[in-house]
Amino acid sequence: MRQEPKITQNWWMIFKPFASEPYDLWRLYLILLGVTLLLLFAAAFSAYCVHGSLVNYLTITCKTDNCISQSNHRDYLLHKETETKDAAAIRFEQLKRARSDPNDRNFSQAWSWFESELYQLEKITMSKKIKYRINSIIGSFPVFIALILGSLLFYLLINRLALLHAKSAYRHSHLSKIIRNWMLPQILIGIVIAAPMIISELVTSVFATEKTWFGYDSFCVTPSAFVLKCMAYVTFGFVASTPFTMLWCLSRRDYIPLPDPSARDGKFGGERYVEFLQTWTLWLILAPSTLGIFLFRYVVEMEKVFSFVRLLYGLGVGIMTLLIVVRLITNAVILRFRCREALVDQKLGEADRVPIDPTISFLGTDWWKLPATISVSLASIWALLEFMGLSKLIVSIVQTSP
Repeated sequence: MRQEPKITQNWWMIFKPFASEPYDLWRLYLILLGVTLLLLFAAAFSAYCVHGSLVNYLTITCKTDNCISQSNHRDYLLHKETETKDAAAIRFEQLKRARSDPNDRNFSQAWSWFESELYQLEKITMSKKIKYRINSIIGSFPVFIALILGSLLFYLLINRLALLHAKSAYRHSHLSKIIRNWMLPQILIGIVIAAPMIISELVTSVFATEKTWFGYDSFCVTPSAFVLKCMAYVTFGFVASTPFTMLWCLSRRDYIPLPDPSARDGKFGGERYVEFLQTWTLWLILAPSTLGIFLFRYVVEMEKVFSFVRLLYGLGVGIMTLLIVVRLITNAVILRFRCREALVDQKLGEADRVPIDPTISFLGTDWWKLPATISVSLASIWALLEFMGLSKLIVSIVQTSP
């Protein structure tokens, strides 16, 4: 009998379509990835054509009522910052003289006040550079492309790993049979991921009347770049939906393995399947949570006042993560009840060994153990990132970038 060839012989073959994977889904992923990057480059080029500069002289060009309001609000805040800086500079010079004159009445406190005013000046200067700047193309476009490209490759890696893991977990059925009818889930999941991102962009860039932080692709700075960026977000949503589509298909209840009390693994033949459910449940919970901590830190530091509209960027991914995690846990619960029924129906002799419930390692023996494990894992990640200062470090690197 001819043996089935191995899926991968070299590590780089993970970027090739698998025999058990729908080729149309893989081809669609590559096409949408290319379109996303093309649209983002087109947005940057459009901004360059409008402003004629990659670095400086980016201004608010759109003259809608909201854009005029945004511009006036930004000018007002800049004026207030300038007044505060001038007042701080005057006090700074006075304290500079006071700390060198023992006869001055402020001499005793001049040193501590001097450090305070110096900090205030540095804070205002940094605020004007970061909070009220219009980000240049050359300064923000490479970082933006790196983030998008990194996200796309991350989703690709998740997709490949899920397929490799499913190859061993679903030995009772062919993957090509399981991953069928993927078109409708792909479309719906893509809409769920992309729609909140577009809504957030419209609320914060088009309909907002008070705004301080602008990019080259903001609606009021370059409307054409903004439209191209939103189109890129739509295609990005469908690219990001690929691994979710794969996991959605793999979590269908029709393919929960039938328990076999006489299986060699002593766990009703469901050990590998439960490992798949457990692994991807934890990954889907921990990975987005870690990314969410970094994004929360970044938005708070950049805007100083947290806007809940920004949460819309991750709302679609959060919804799909929750739905798939619920499906995976539900499948484990269904398998547990099926194993109990199979054990009741099976007539075991005195010498027969009673098989072990394969879901114990995942669901635990009591209902509260899985939620407790998830809660402790999330709390540990938050504490670790805050204790090591990794989230603050990444934010500071982004802030000091040109």
